[in-house]
Amino acid sequence: MPAQIDLDPLDELIDIASDLPVLFEEADMLVARLDLSSHWHTAILAALVNTDAKLYSWQRKVRSQLSRHIYRAVPSRLHNPTDDEYGNKLYPFALQFESLHVATYFTNSWGIVLQTLASILRLLDALPKSSIYSPAIDELYSPVMSQMEDSHVLEEFVHEPTDSIRLEADKLARYLCLSVEYCHRIEMGALGPQTMTYAQWVMRSYYEDIGAERELTWCLNIDKMTGPGLRCGMKMMAFQG
Repeated sequence: MPAQIDLDPLDELIDIASDLPVLFEEADMLVARLDLSSHWHTAILAALVNTDAKLYSWQRKVRSQLSRHIYRAVPSRLHNPTDDEYGNKLYPFALQFESLHVATYFTNSWGIVLQTLASILRLLDALPKSSIYSPAIDELYSPVMSQMEDSHVLEEFVHEPTDSIRLEADKLARYLCLSVEYCHRIEMGALGPQTMTYAQWVMRSYYEDIGAERELTWCLNIDKMTGPGLRCGMKMMAFQG
């Protein structure tokens, strides 16, 4: 798009993420073929990491344009039947966003970043450890490091890239789970649940990838959740795969 056009933040987000479907497909093909000795795995990793850096930069720009905090933590009113088995809530708090407009920006951007990190993790998990910690691979992470705000994650990112990426991915998956309640409030109509459609698919996919059984079951039971002023049983379009 021409640089002089004043884009809505959502347009900018879509523009940043537009190349990701092809990158995800190429990364999955590399892992499936175990074709990780070629230069392609480094090129795909670099493209994914650089896209994440742009996404973090976009989030910081949107945050700076808002007059208040984009969300705050409040006690959760949702009841997920999965929690009955454990005797406690997996997520006792929920995120209260400034508006559905803001929730749309951040649930979608968190989902895109999480899917990108999950793709990076699959590539790194398939690589020999000696390759992961080589200087050439380390250099790929500098764009993301410059954008991330969590200092203790930054310190670990260079030396333990896989662990640090997984830590960041876990945090984003948790944020998305904490966003479910807000987007499924009755006053959000059909738009709130639709806002979470992609994010919920990413959450399920991520927890399935890492074998997090309780979290995955929690996500699969979102449509069975109940709570005052909430409607979680809406049947929305679901991605197949």
